[in-house]
Formats: sequence, C-alpha cells, structure tokens
Amino acid sequence: MIKQGEQRLVPKLRFKGFSEDWEQCKLGELGKDYSGLTGKTKKDFGHGESLYVPYKNIFNNHIVDVDNLEKVNVSSKQNKVKYGDIFFTISSEVPEEVGMSSVIGKDINNLYLNSFSFGLRPYEKSELDMIFSSYLFRTLTFRKKMYILAQGISRYNISKANVMKLEIALPSVNEQKKIGRLLYKLDSMITLHNLKKEKIEKLKLDLVRRLDFSLIEESDEVVLGDLIEIKSGYGFKSEEFSNNGIPLVRISDIDSGIVKKPGTFIKEDSKYIDFLIKSGDYLIAMSGATTGKIGRYTLNHDAYCNQRIGIIRGIENKIDNNYLEYVLHSSKFQHYISTQWGAGAQPNINLKQIKDYKLRLPKLSEQKLIGSIFANLNRQKDIHKVEQLLSLKELYLNKLFI
Repeated sequence: MIKQGEQRLVPKLRFKGFSEDWEQCKLGELGKDYSGLTGKTKKDFGHGESLYVPYKNIFNNHIVDVDNLEKVNVSSKQNKVKYGDIFFTISSEVPEEVGMSSVIGKDINNLYLNSFSFGLRPYEKSELDMIFSSYLFRTLTFRKKMYILAQGISRYNISKANVMKLEIALPSVNEQKKIGRLLYKLDSMITLHNLKKEKIEKLKLDLVRRLDFSLIEESDEVVLGDLIEIKSGYGFKSEEFSNNGIPLVRISDIDSGIVKKPGTFIKEDSKYIDFLIKSGDYLIAMSGATTGKIGRYTLNHDAYCNQRIGIIRGIENKIDNNYLEYVLHSSKFQHYISTQWGAGAQPNINLKQIKDYKLRLPKLSEQKLIGSIFANLNRQKDIHKVEQLLSLKELYLNKLFI
C-alpha cells in the first residue's frame, strides 16, 4: 500500500484499465547473463556452418534483423542464442553508444553472439514480454543508466556485472503487451513511410544524374574545407542532462537524413555558445557504428551539439546550402568517409579528413538548380510524416515508461 506522501511508481501516460503500480526489480532477477563468442580470430569469420549476430545489427535494431546475420566457424563450446534473448553492446568510442540493446524474435539453429556484446536470457518464470523489452531498454531513462556505467577515456566499456545490478520498473504482462504492440505498430508505419521516403531520395539522385552539368567535369577540383564552416560538439556529462533548457542533439538523434527532436536538454550557459546548432546546419556522426551518417537540422530553435558530431554549415556565395545536401549524401562522399579508417579499426573520422574531401563544383547557378530539386522533394509529405512519427515514438518512449 502506498503511504501518504510517497510517489507512486506509475508512468505519465497509460492505457485505460491499468492503475496498479509498476514493480521494481534488478536485471539479474529477470534472467541469466552470458558472454558472446570467445577465442575467435579473423580467420574464423566469413565462413562456416554457424551464424552470429554482428555488433551493428544490435546497434541499429531494437529487434535483431535476422536477414543480416553473418557466418562464423564454431568448433569449440560457445553460448548459443535462443528466442527471446536480450543483447547489450559492451564497448564503443562514445559513452552514448555503449549498452545499446536488441532482442532476438526468432529461433535460429547454431546462432551465436558477437564478442563485443553480452546476452541476457530471461527465466521462464519471469514475466517479461519480448516486444516490450525491445523498447524498454532503449528508453532515455534506461539509456542514462548505461551512460553512468560507461568507463574509459578513448574507448568506453561497461561491466556485465554492473548492468545486471541495474533496476528497472515493470508493469503487468498485459500492460507490457499493450505498450509493446502500440510501439511496434508505430514502427511499422515508420518503416512504410521510410520506404516511400527512400523512393524520393532515389528520385533526387536519378534526376540529378539526368541533368547535363558538363561544366562539373571541366571545373577545377576544390576541397570541401574551402566551402564550409565545420566544428565538433562538446562532451556534455550525463549529470548535466536536464528535463528543460536547450535541446542536446546526440548521435542517436541523427536518423534517416534528418535530426529527430531531441529528448535531452542542457541548461543554457554562455560557455557553450560555440556548440550551438542552427536551423539548416548539417550534422555528421564522427565515431562509432554510424560514422558518416548525415542529418539536416530543421527545427526552428537552436540546440547544443554533443561530442563526436560535426556541425557543417555552407559558406554563403561559395556553395548553395541545398546543394551541400547532395554533396554530403552522395555515394562518392560516403565512400570517401568509409576509407578514412583502417581495416578492422573502429570507425572514426576527424574534422581535417572531412575538410580534405575533394570535389568538382559547378557554378553557383547550377548548384541552386540541383539544390532546388532537393528542396522541393524534401517538402514531400512522406518525409515530414517520418519526422512526425519519429517524434510521436519519442514521446511514447518518454511517457509510457518509468
């Protein structure tokens, strides 16, 4: 029974018919942890009769994409993955990418887990809905707990033992199912509109290819650094995060060519003025699994930029800002970025590498013509529908969970 003055353990938003408090428990009470592949060398991967879940599959998907598993040769005893297992990444170059989660929603024979993640297998008696859990561990509330656990300087790691001590709040299984199904349906709508958005993106490139800009090949090569202003973000500490103030854009907010409405805030301070993002700026992920990912900031208010993100702003009369989008999304630029770290190395780029990119630039009038194609197609409702659905999902993740 709740005593007078005690705060109830309930979310801000609920389905009708549910009123009881959520119950707190530690992850270690829900299931048993296990390690990923051990004792493997490079020659063991890319062939064999077994499959494993790659790090990026976990990072990019709250439910494992079973069409993107990779081969591995397993001859010794290793921990096999089972339906319903929950995975957490344990290492990254930025703290906000540590502890990303995913669940496996299909039984696959001889499936294993990559070496840089660990698994949690729920006990049969634990009442944890799989789809609900796939969203629970990606909420900002839980992610903040992971940030605190991240240890390191140039590379961040988390301890499996410490993760298992983390506390979470759970509703009844019926309420879990309601929440999980709602968010899953919303994700399905986002996927549908993303497919339409991808068609628009393809149309952009096809239209540009059909235009005859002969002067591009005849023009001199220039370096991107002469056309843009670029700077990186600041390493804000998790203890500085607030529920109000100036929005803080993190790497995870860059999605599908746009920047989602941030769910984290920092109290305004003049010492952070150099890290402000303006509407129309382009952001680029500079480290981790999504290095090279581009998003355009279109919100009407300024935001702070977190570390390992580059802020790119076109210089007026040198490059059209809409044309700059074409440059940054081009396969040539993306390929260039992907070649800036060594084979097997953790993806990582710096400002100089971005500025050193060479391109042939058409005259400004032609840039504006190409840029106008992008601007007009960007106004298509499917692109903005994705933004709206992503914002709605963010709202639900913040309000439906504790």
